[in-house]
Amino acid sequence: MSGVVTALARCFALPVSGITVTLAALTGAEDILLAEGNAADPGLALALARRVGHLPPATDWTALTVTDVDHFLLRLRASLLGGGISANQNCRAPVCGKRVEFSFRIADYLAHHAPQPPRGRGWAAVAAAEPGWYRLEAAGETQARFRLPNLGDQIEAYGRRDGMAWLEEICIAPANLPRQVRLRAHAAMECLAPPLSSTLAGDCPDCGARLEAQFEARQFCLTELQDRARYIYDDVDVIAERYHWDEEMILALPRARRMQYAERARQTARAT
Repeated sequence: MSGVVTALARCFALPVSGITVTLAALTGAEDILLAEGNAADPGLALALARRVGHLPPATDWTALTVTDVDHFLLRLRASLLGGGISANQNCRAPVCGKRVEFSFRIADYLAHHAPQPPRGRGWAAVAAAEPGWYRLEAAGETQARFRLPNLGDQIEAYGRRDGMAWLEEICIAPANLPRQVRLRAHAAMECLAPPLSSTLAGDCPDCGARLEAQFEARQFCLTELQDRARYIYDDVDVIAERYHWDEEMILALPRARRMQYAERARQTARAT
């Protein structure tokens, strides 16, 4: 039964596109990629996804929505480090300051942030003549249209001072829409592809003060994976010393197997 559960966990549908992804096992090459990458750079998410997230033929990660990419990273994190997330924050109440834990299950978080297509609300519909675009039916004569930003857009916007404004410019049309119509477009976009970064809220168990913490899903997942990936240097060092394998051979090992060899090499070193 456990083998069936593992297989199912490694094959899942992305929430916005509906495309099925199959997770591949990480090797030392992916650990190096993570350890030497920048978690804030969407290019790292792309490089990792292309290595370990297998898509159907003729499908590329750059064309998938930001929501789908972040969903993938949360599922990858769950497969490697477990399905629960826990983070700590100090209570900001002047008389308290105690350390408070925020914890939740990834499956519950993803279910809470599942897409909710605005059916029957009379405000958004697929623009048949423009693949990937939607139109706002309740926007009067403005002919307002929008599309969901994808990872390719995010990569191009990265590092630009006007990154957010540029994304809005390419994803909402025409350019001279009234502010209220733009807000309606943003609301529709968040229904169709809910951002997986949100505010977590709870009460301090010591003083009862209300607490809030911003959870940035992608940044959190990549940072955690990077912290674990940095052990690759120690693993390569101890395996090379014990077995005299070169770096290329060690990096090609699946992560789980490499960790077994590294642990045996450390046990041998401790025994001598």
